[in-house]
Amino acid sequence: MIKDDFENGECPDCGETIPDDIVDGGECANCGHVFYENEEGPSDWAAIPQQAKDDLIAWFNVVDPDDDDKIRLAQLYIHGNFHAWNCPTCDKRVYWGNPEDWDNFQGVCQADFTSYPGSTDYYTLRIVTQQCDSCRMNCPTVHNTDVCGIGEPSCWSEE
Repeated sequence: MIKDDFENGECPDCGETIPDDIVDGGECANCGHVFYENEEGPSDWAAIPQQAKDDLIAWFNVVDPDDDDKIRLAQLYIHGNFHAWNCPTCDKRVYWGNPEDWDNFQGVCQADFTSYPGSTDYYTLRIVTQQCDSCRMNCPTVHNTDVCGIGEPSCWSEE
């Protein structure tokens, strides 16, 4: 039973009790953490889709990550703490990483919702949270986001 692989049978991200019938690759109903038979999940960098690798490296802002970097980046992706998508306005990639510990990461390419909050006078809050920094400050037309990641980015509004 997957639940037995986790301390106290609880989600390591939010502490929610893991259901007895959770399946390999199933998500926590509360926070979206992905559970695997082996608690670490597939940590092999080769198991990550190529688009996700490209996005992780761009967000990480290092041209040639070493093996330790690749392990950390793979775990960030596997645990649902990294997403990238196309801005619905200009198609530029938008990156959102949310590591538990920022010591080995930098936020250079992270979407900046604080400095560039956008305006809900022109778009819904959901669209504003999907736009790149520059488009949140403008008002052009929007389209498909082509999101890459496990689940939906936590920074997107529910609206």
